[in-house]
Amino acid sequence: AIDHAQNSILCLERLPQTKENVQKLIDVRTVLARYYMSLNFHIEAKEAVLPIIALAEEIDYQKRLSGIYLAIGSYYMYVDEDIQKGVNYLDKSMTISQSTGNMMDFWMATFFKGMGMFSIGEYDKGFKLLKKAEDLSKVGGNQSGIVFIRSIIYIYECLSGNNIGKTYKSSKDNLNKAEEIGDIFFREPANVCYGIVCFYNRILTEAESHLKKALALCEKTAHFNMGALASSHLAEVYLERDEYENAQYYIQKSISFQESNKYLPSTINSFKLKLSRAKILNNEVDININEMVKTYSKIILKDWQNLAMIDLGQILINVDDRHFDEAQDWIEKAI
Repeated sequence: AIDHAQNSILCLERLPQTKENVQKLIDVRTVLARYYMSLNFHIEAKEAVLPIIALAEEIDYQKRLSGIYLAIGSYYMYVDEDIQKGVNYLDKSMTISQSTGNMMDFWMATFFKGMGMFSIGEYDKGFKLLKKAEDLSKVGGNQSGIVFIRSIIYIYECLSGNNIGKTYKSSKDNLNKAEEIGDIFFREPANVCYGIVCFYNRILTEAESHLKKALALCEKTAHFNMGALASSHLAEVYLERDEYENAQYYIQKSISFQESNKYLPSTINSFKLKLSRAKILNNEVDININEMVKTYSKIILKDWQNLAMIDLGQILINVDDRHFDEAQDWIEKAI
């Protein structure tokens, strides 16, 4: 699909720039951007639409402007981590897509905005937006979409500390539905979700099994963000068991997944702190505290700041006996 779209763009750009040809070019580039976004390739999505923004705005091409603003908004959200700028573009996309009846763009903008709210710790707003996306999937009878959005909701209920016990049965039911559907692209997030829920409910053997299953699926689909989530929580399982070398292996995988597409730089730096924590616990003492604090300072997003504070506190507790008060301050900030 990507190769076909890119070939179409090359052909259209060689043609006379009539209104019809310009609209076709905008159509193809916007469809290409949406495909990239479905894979979380937000840099490529932005690059696909940059050459056509002015053209689309000049002719007020409402049919595609929602998709163009969606691609730009997702880039600011997930790559630049400028959440407010991303939200501004996503709001434009939602307004236009709602007026034109483009429910795919509306669904994606709603979902991306919800994820942005989670990133800055606005969990109530995030859950409200994801619930709206779930309702849209229900109206459209999109069972796969329902499985996907519920997977994300249950993950963030655990990450935010809400309904951890209740999510166990819900996530299990969701996983069963995904297996019934059979599509690898939805079995993957459902397994990630169930594994994470098991971890937070301290069902570690089941968490390990499903996170490994999820990771195997992620490596087939190339969904690096799900791979990073599965790997980082596998690392947490091994940290709980004091298996520090295994933990380090999976943290490194998390970093590699995220670095492969410059996705959410805050997560990369958070994982680097977690890696240092695993090394300290494994009695690898070549740790520079100033560098650790510098790494923390690069974490922009609030939800990842909170997780990183705990890791930084654990590093300071275990590195020597001179940083206990400082460690306690970091952990209290996280709480």
